Amino acid sequence: MKDLCEVKNFGAIAAEDDDIKRFFVQTPVYDDVESGTRQVVIGRKGAGKTALYLALIERTDDRKFFARGLAFRDYPWALHARYAHPAMTRYERFLASWKFLTFMEIFKVLLTEDARPGRYASDAKKALASIEKFIQKNWGAIAFDYRKTFPSGGFKFDGISFEPQAFGFGLGSVEVKKDADLSQTLERLNEWLWNALVAIG
Repeated sequence: MKDLCEVKNFGAIAAEDDDIKRFFVQTPVYDDVESGTRQVVIGRKGAGKTALYLALIERTDDRKFFARGLAFRDYPWALHARYAHPAMTRYERFLASWKFLTFMEIFKVLLTEDARPGRYASDAKKALASIEKFIQKNWGAIAFDYRKTFPSGGFKFDGISFEPQAFGFGLGSVEVKKDADLSQTLERLNEWLWNALVAIG
């Protein structure tokens, strides 16, 4: 057995920096995540969470599912914090902002990677068109950097319909006010985005 002083390399500081993709072994946990049976994976440091995450991103070529990988090393946490809900507990105050970021990433995938001809019915196309208009108005492009999800000056709503008629079926109206605080705006936007996702199916 080697003495610790003789070990030249202990590996990278973070799992993301190691060449773990070469050594990945498919396990029942991976199968559960891929099939949708399991949505959350929790484990101790070194248990293989990063390996699962990288394997899912690498194996999306067969188009059975879509995966988007986000890293948060250079994430603008201070800007994200401006959208926190002040009336919620410290465990819930960022719930709306994380939901919004997740919705945006889902719609970016639907608008780019899943844009197959004849894929959606007319109501779904209307819903996607409304979301695309919102994204273009606020970020200028569909594939914007997720680190820019929360604009410093709030969101732009001019010319965008938030009424249920925009999705072609009767859902409760979602009212978005320009003068509302950022956390309230996110809650209303999340309702609108959820309605759109339901319309898309």
